[in-house]
Amino acid sequence: MHQQQALLFTHGKIETRVINTIAVARDGIVYAGTQAGGAAMSRDEGTTWQRLNSRLADLEVRCIIVAGGGVFAMTAQCVVRLQTQ
Repeated sequence: MHQQQALLFTHGKIETRVINTIAVARDGIVYAGTQAGGAAMSRDEGTTWQRLNSRLADLEVRCIIVAGGGVFAMTAQCVVRLQTQ
């Protein structure tokens, strides 16, 4: 595990001061993109968070978009469809 991830997502909570982007899907799932900890999702209104970094080469997520049945994260390097299941 990336050292910054361990610090930012301790015990299922986001513990970073810099969240770059937030998106909420129609089903109420909240997605967040952080400056150095990648992307995460919450199914319980932000009480706990699950990391979504398996496809991210760059952990600075600048934008998250929920569209067309998918969730997409934009980094400086590329746009990635996040694996949310």
